[in-house]
Amino acid sequence: MLRRPPRTGFTLIELLIVVAIIAILAAIAVPNFLEAQVRAKVTRVHADFRTLATALEAYQVDNAHYPPDRDEMTLAGVPVPNGYAFNFLTTPVAYLSSIPTDKFFDVEMWPTEPPRYWYQGEGWRNHPVVKARAIHGFRGKWIASSHGPDLFCDFGETALLAGEVPFMTVATNGTTVIRRYPEMIYDPTNGTVSSGDLVRWGP
Repeated sequence: MLRRPPRTGFTLIELLIVVAIIAILAAIAVPNFLEAQVRAKVTRVHADFRTLATALEAYQVDNAHYPPDRDEMTLAGVPVPNGYAFNFLTTPVAYLSSIPTDKFFDVEMWPTEPPRYWYQGEGWRNHPVVKARAIHGFRGKWIASSHGPDLFCDFGETALLAGEVPFMTVATNGTTVIRRYPEMIYDPTNGTVSSGDLVRWGP
């Protein structure tokens, strides 16, 4: 009489337990990994802002004014190139070796725009939306912003207007963008992926 060799495989129950343990570990690890990615990108944006601020101030020292923004060039009838203001920081004098890109830029919302940080200089004061209302408290000369982890462009000139009603604009893909203050400023205490843009202004 032949004896059957002892079974060495796993039972279905054992396999299901292993799969369940892996699923639990993945459910814990994946969100933490994604959170770490977002925090790293936020840190990179702040580092880019420091670089841009240094370049903008150096440009101002040499030229007695900050680079013109989109509104300023449009009102002057000057063609607006991709990257517009930041192009002045790379040529003819290289205040920047290259123009940094917004790590949170929503290409789907703004398909015709370069993935750069949003910039407003002196031109925003002459923007019709801003000029038509009283400006309260802001003493800066320039503003740079990133779309933030929600990938939505929240920030605009109206962030600087106290008591301003929500301002609507249209992205280049046709999406209606509602900008609101103070919700437009990113705050990680509301969750790493929360609404609002990362903003820096100066000098």
